[in-house]
Amino acid sequence: MKTLAPADVPVKAGGTHCWLLDRGRQVPLKVGLNSIGRLPDNDIVIDDATVSRRHCAVVVHSDLTVELHDVASKNGTTINGRKIQGPTRLHDGDEIGLSEHRLQFLMFAGQPTVPPVPRSHHSSVDDRTLAG
Repeated sequence: MKTLAPADVPVKAGGTHCWLLDRGRQVPLKVGLNSIGRLPDNDIVIDDATVSRRHCAVVVHSDLTVELHDVASKNGTTINGRKIQGPTRLHDGDEIGLSEHRLQFLMFAGQPTVPPVPRSHHSSVDDRTLAG
């Protein structure tokens, strides 16, 4: 298993963003290791007595695949209700269970969109011209 050094920026390569949703709070994930637990030195701190001090980690690889690792938590870690036994890939919309606490993994992959230009009432091109 390779060790990844965390970067200091959220994942934004190629128009891709990933984050965790924690009770309405969006937490951006960085490339590398994102530790999760109760201790204040975790990257993502969860204030819940059922969550271990160092519960799990989300690893975002440079190719933007994302894995969840349980780090010997007392109450286990699940993805969509299934207990994980080793590194497990995360997909957009997955629910992560840290004992009784729930997080949602979200990933957006796409190109930036340009807002539509409002149609002018004084345009020389109208629907008949386009249909023509």
